[in-house]
Amino acid sequence: GSPIPVEAGISGMMRAIQREYGLVTIHREFIHSDECEIGQVRMCSDSTYVLRWLDLDAIWSPDDRPFKYADVTRLDFRGDYERTLLLVARDRDPSSV
Repeated sequence: GSPIPVEAGISGMMRAIQREYGLVTIHREFIHSDECEIGQVRMCSDSTYVLRWLDLDAIWSPDDRPFKYADVTRLDFRGDYERTLLLVARDRDPSSV
């Protein structure tokens, strides 16, 4: 894969990961230490983003809640779980990815 540009900040890293791998896993450990969001950024501003979630059943779920980049503590990508979710979502509805 391509290098992920750290100097672009969290927002640039999220976009680069999504572009390269299709999904990004976002952790906000100070908000919810035992949760993460898996999906695609569908809208963003300088300080916030809105996700298109991929749920546990590999079904896309739009959500209009804005989240703050400042709350992001970790980004994961290219994991087996995320890749499997994306494959199932693409298989289920190729036009939605």
